[in-house]
Amino acid sequence: MNANKTGYTALVTAIAACISGQAIATNGMNLEGYGPVAAAMGGASMATDNGTASVMNNPATLGLQQSNVRMDLALGKLGPDVTSKFTGMPNAKSGGDAYYMPAFGYSRKYGQLVFGAGVFAQGGMGTEYTKDSFVAANSGDDVRSEVSVGRLVIPLAYNVNEQLTVAGSLDYVWAGMDIKMALLGSQFGDMVAAFPGSTQAAGSASGTMVDGLVSNVGTLLNDGTGAGAGNGTGAVNWARFDFSQ
Repeated sequence: MNANKTGYTALVTAIAACISGQAIATNGMNLEGYGPVAAAMGGASMATDNGTASVMNNPATLGLQQSNVRMDLALGKLGPDVTSKFTGMPNAKSGGDAYYMPAFGYSRKYGQLVFGAGVFAQGGMGTEYTKDSFVAANSGDDVRSEVSVGRLVIPLAYNVNEQLTVAGSLDYVWAGMDIKMALLGSQFGDMVAAFPGSTQAAGSASGTMVDGLVSNVGTLLNDGTGAGAGNGTGAVNWARFDFSQ
């Protein structure tokens, strides 16, 4: 009996190792682990009791809960250290160095059923630069980018027997993004296909607002230097993307 249990545990562990993601640091969108138990084990959570954080990891592990009622609170923090560099310019250090990740979970066991709810910060991060940094492109405004993702999860787990638990969940996800970024006029012009010499190597910009800009500024969008300087309706020194949520 003990040998069989050991073999079963080894099999579950092997399967979990195959389907789990890499245990590495967060990429900003997903944390390396949800809940203190999983985080302490590098993200391992597929086949072990990890509390109500299982709603983010594997809701079937709610079936391992021993108590009738469980409630968890957690607060995580991401502290990125980001510095931007550009040849010939002073380095710009991001002031975005603290992003907090709150979490709450509740579960109740009723016979073979376990149900509950959890609200978790899935991830998020960003950067912030002052208006006097080169990142602001002389626009005179601060520069910031930020993304956040949260989830409300309602799980239901059922212990079929001592070896099998089945579970599912309803998952509501919301996200927000702030983009307040500036770039030189020549950089923006390179993103617009209508402008001569555009390579769109760093991305593309299009749409009705860009079309209106082209019709009003002309086809020579530049930062006041090089070919095209002084032509058209005048130099465009910088462009800015500015929106929240």
